[in-house]
Amino acid sequence: MENSGKINIQKGILNSFPTGSNKWNLFFCETPNWKEVGKAFIQISLNGYDYTSETYQILFTDPLFIHQMQPSCGPIEGNTEMEFIGTGFRDEDLFYFKWGPQNIVPMKDNFLFEEISESEKINLKLSNSQYKVKKMKVYSPPALQKFNTSGGPDFISIDSVNMIPLNDLLSNYNLNSFKIHNLEYYYYHQPYLDTFIPKVSDTSDPTLVTVFGAFFLEKPEYGVKPFCKFGDLKVEGIYKSNVRITCLSPEYPIPNVKVPFSISLNGKDYIQ
Repeated sequence: MENSGKINIQKGILNSFPTGSNKWNLFFCETPNWKEVGKAFIQISLNGYDYTSETYQILFTDPLFIHQMQPSCGPIEGNTEMEFIGTGFRDEDLFYFKWGPQNIVPMKDNFLFEEISESEKINLKLSNSQYKVKKMKVYSPPALQKFNTSGGPDFISIDSVNMIPLNDLLSNYNLNSFKIHNLEYYYYHQPYLDTFIPKVSDTSDPTLVTVFGAFFLEKPEYGVKPFCKFGDLKVEGIYKSNVRITCLSPEYPIPNVKVPFSISLNGKDYIQ
């Protein structure tokens, strides 16, 4: 929806730099509260009465905010497929995520889902949200200095790109403001699977399988916990120590068949 006319008068700040063919003047002002999502037009004045005949277009959107992310952990090598649920996501935007203080990742190669269903909103306690709630898939970047760390938490922030022409005098201006959320992503060292016993199970009666290896970890506050996968069937495991986990084999529909066995610490990134 397009809104005609001038936006409420806002007092701006004029930054006067030398003008010329390759120079720019910048006029800063804050946007007012706006009730509708859509396009509006801006006119500029230096005295509050005489406005330019030329208009500039601005797009008002829902607030950019992350309500939830899954999973909240992954290996230090990165490339974990994650799902973000939030508001302000738009298909035509180029979003930037930031893992930690400086790991900035463009989201141009990822994709957006449609608005989530009412039942999903209820499950997420977002049924009263006045904004459109959407899902977005993102692939996590590698941890900073991934070869020199065994893992740990990083905070998550997000912003969309502001396209403003800049000259050399203004190149030090940081016009992108990342919105820090109360979310942390935990990097862990990918576990090592040495062996597991037994290697045979009944198709209907669960068998206790003990897995031996290294770098096993359990941090429930970050969703770090062991998982085992028998073929395509996933089960949650039990953490015993840094070198041992256990899990119960699931019922399997086909008898006398060999299936690959793998483990994970987030239910997404499995290793054999």
